[in-house]
Amino acid sequence: ALNIAATGEGDRTKVHSPLWETSPIANRFFTSSIDLLGVGGFDGYFKHINPAWMNLFGYTETELKQQPFLTFVHPDDREATLLAAQSLANGHHVTQFENRYRCRDGSYRWLSWRALAYVEENQFYAIGRDITERKASEAALQQSEERFRQVVELTGQAIYDYDAVTGKTQWAGAVKEITGYDLSRFTDIGVEGWAEFIHPEDRQRVLLQVQHSLETGSAYEIQYRWRSQTGVYIDLQDRGAVLTDEQGRAYRMLGSISNITAQQNALRDRTLAEAQLQNTQNFLESILQTLPVPVVAKEAKELRFVLWNPAAEAILGSKAEEVLGKNDYDLFPPEQADGFIQKDREVLEQHALIDIPEEIVQSKSGENRIFHTTKTAVLDAEGTPQYLLAIIEDITDRKSSEAALRESETKFRQFVENANDLIYSHDLEGIFTYLSPKFFDLSGYHPEEFIGKSFTPLVHPDDIDSVNLFVAQVASGQKGSGQVFRTQYRDGSWRWMTVNSSPKRNSQGHIIGVQGIIRDITEPKLIEQQLKEQAEREKLVNSLTNQIRSSLDFEKILEIAVAEIQHFLNIDRCSFSWFNCDPDESYLEVIKESHLGKLPSRIGRYPSSIFSAFAKNLVNLEIVRIDDARQINDPASQATLQSLNITSMLVLPRTFESGKIGILSCSCSQDVRPWLEQEIELLNSVMAQLEIALNQAQLYQQTQARAKELEELLWELQRTQTQLVQSEKMSSLGQLVAGVAHEINNPVNFIYGNLIHANEYTESLISLLMLYQKYYPQPVPEVEAEAEAMDLEFILEDLPQLLSSMKVGAERIKQIVHSLRNFSRMDEAAMKAVDIHEGIESTLMILQNRLKAKSDRPIIQMIKEYGNLPLVECYPGELNQVLMNIISNALDALEERDRARSLLECQQHPSQVTISTQLLNEQQVQICIQDNGPGIPETVQQRLFDPFFTTKPLGKGTGLGMSISYQIITERHKGTLRCESQLEQGASFIITIPLRQE
Repeated sequence: ALNIAATGEGDRTKVHSPLWETSPIANRFFTSSIDLLGVGGFDGYFKHINPAWMNLFGYTETELKQQPFLTFVHPDDREATLLAAQSLANGHHVTQFENRYRCRDGSYRWLSWRALAYVEENQFYAIGRDITERKASEAALQQSEERFRQVVELTGQAIYDYDAVTGKTQWAGAVKEITGYDLSRFTDIGVEGWAEFIHPEDRQRVLLQVQHSLETGSAYEIQYRWRSQTGVYIDLQDRGAVLTDEQGRAYRMLGSISNITAQQNALRDRTLAEAQLQNTQNFLESILQTLPVPVVAKEAKELRFVLWNPAAEAILGSKAEEVLGKNDYDLFPPEQADGFIQKDREVLEQHALIDIPEEIVQSKSGENRIFHTTKTAVLDAEGTPQYLLAIIEDITDRKSSEAALRESETKFRQFVENANDLIYSHDLEGIFTYLSPKFFDLSGYHPEEFIGKSFTPLVHPDDIDSVNLFVAQVASGQKGSGQVFRTQYRDGSWRWMTVNSSPKRNSQGHIIGVQGIIRDITEPKLIEQQLKEQAEREKLVNSLTNQIRSSLDFEKILEIAVAEIQHFLNIDRCSFSWFNCDPDESYLEVIKESHLGKLPSRIGRYPSSIFSAFAKNLVNLEIVRIDDARQINDPASQATLQSLNITSMLVLPRTFESGKIGILSCSCSQDVRPWLEQEIELLNSVMAQLEIALNQAQLYQQTQARAKELEELLWELQRTQTQLVQSEKMSSLGQLVAGVAHEINNPVNFIYGNLIHANEYTESLISLLMLYQKYYPQPVPEVEAEAEAMDLEFILEDLPQLLSSMKVGAERIKQIVHSLRNFSRMDEAAMKAVDIHEGIESTLMILQNRLKAKSDRPIIQMIKEYGNLPLVECYPGELNQVLMNIISNALDALEERDRARSLLECQQHPSQVTISTQLLNEQQVQICIQDNGPGIPETVQQRLFDPFFTTKPLGKGTGLGMSISYQIITERHKGTLRCESQLEQGASFIITIPLRQE
């Protein structure tokens, strides 16, 4: 407080007059300060306030003092103000905060507060500054003040005698006065017991110091906090000495404890008045030293500086020691010093408070600064001016900012008014708050016609959702750019716009709307659309060109063309027709079309009478262009279009190189569609491409027909040549086989015939030998020795078996010769009825060696499933050749597969060939040869019977076997030969021939 309390031994509460009432400087400072100065009580009322309160708020001093200060605080700021006041009441010496104060006219001013609390006086000191105009650059008033610690009250001492051996303590003195406890409470406690009352933060330190004294025998003086009976910690000063025995061991501690708190209170009582005076002086000095604004003072006679605070040093560049004792002429240019002196004299003569809004002052560095200065005279008790006090506010930056802002606003206004783009802003509801003059050029409306209205009516209905989403994103805090949309001009036309936007924020940083720039891109959009359409047209033509290059199928090209045109032009129907203008038979034949699904097809031939109204145009190859069928004056034409359900039509006739007239028709059946010149040009290009396609297709068809003829001729030639070669081969083979069979058959018959006699002779000789052994069991030694040497017993046993084996071999040779003769059938070249099974067996006899087991694989199993077949009319030799080819191929496939398998795999899953026969419908015989080999791929099956096609390595096959077999079955026997196979599941060849050949 600014009250000075003078106290003596018996009077602590006598209050003297405030310092400013006895000190002229303090009075002048208090009354002339431009800041709010006040002394308030914790009861919520201000006790003292300076005139700045009345000047700022418009109230009288009585009105401000009679009401609790909280009633003037803005409702939103009362909670923060109460928290600050509570902080002061809780013992915080200084607190800073901001709030709004209500003026008499109902307005509020922003204030920055710095308050100092004096709890012992139940008062606080407050300094307030109006920061309404420059809150963004506010600088909180800092102040610091050194406060004296409270003088402890006079206290007595407690004396203790601690026996370190027994742990007992004897007490005397003011124990109860200090601690609140009776003396007996501490009789039986030692150091540890006493330490339980010491504050936890001090306990360890005290115990360590006591332990040190006990160990060294040194005296000690300790201060610490101690919990009294009331639960409140008091400050104690503990002094003592340690008594040690001859060995240096501590056995007693003698000491005294003083309540330092009471001593400090007593000291404060004795020096209260002096402390309050010093406190006030310190407070004022603190204000002067910590005020963020310059404060200077001059003595009234010669106007020499006597006060120059640090803020003045910082702004003007001169230290206080450089300034004190000097006048304005020593520091500033003469013209500035003259102005300062004139104002100073005016203040001193009028005893008035003068506010100088702006004055230019040159700093020590030569820089000119702009100051807002308040000057007042400090009078003594008689009213004579003693000092001149000036409070300075540096407004240079603010003035520069204001000038820069005005310049920026001017430039911005010029920019906006001359900009080619629309600059706008609207609130979060989409209501325009600003529109630059360019708005008229873009919309046809004056800006004032839409200020306060929504932008929604101007946006195209198809674009409103995307625009609203764009605005919502910007309003959420994101920047937006490149949004394209359409707006409606006043005349009803639509224009293309692009917008770049950003959030609009208030001074608190809250988003309050959207601002941005809109550019008219209608012309670039139209150019872009034209280029896009041109590209699409070129794409269509290029697509047809590529189709012509990649395909020679005119029908397919037509189908693609009408579909592409219908899609590209977005029409209901597109068709291509041939027009026959022969007078005897005139008609229009629609061969390809593409139309909407709900429309009926018009594929077909129509007599010219249906479209007689346009027949002349078609004959003359004239383009028929009808944008709106309702606008046609010719009743016949209108009736024709109405019957065809056509609202708009475009027909392009063209004579092709072949002489035929082709017609490309485009039509709409629902809406009216104007036809553009570039569209007609596009369709003419398409017709030219179609003519090229037709010519190429016709040429291709002619080439294909000729190639087909040559191919068939070549194939017939190859087949004839193959048959001749094979016939000659088989003839030679038959002659060879017949000759070999004849030559082998003669010696075999000779051997076979003699074996009968040899067998009879051998049996006779053995019988005779047996008789000798029976009747002459003891032969002469020479005979016995010879019989033993030749192993007579073995010969008698083996000789019959040997003759039997020779007979079997001879019979086997006869069978092979018979099979060779049956296979060649040179003597059976004509068709005759034969046993099919006999031919199969002959073939298998020849292939017997390939069926036998080898070192790397087991035997190939041959499974026969013969049906009950009658004799079949066929060419036996040729049929045997077919069987040989098919079975040989099966064995080749099985052997190749087995080479890739292990012997164990071959044994577990042996290779098999199954031959089955059956009679079909009493009319046909079927022979099925099936293997369990790797199977035949689908691609190979398709070419299996082609001449010279083979899958075997070079030199292993000619590719004629299956082709010849196919011819023998299909052409010679009027039967069928087909293959059925799947990979890894084997292959089956099924031969079907008639039972009787016609």
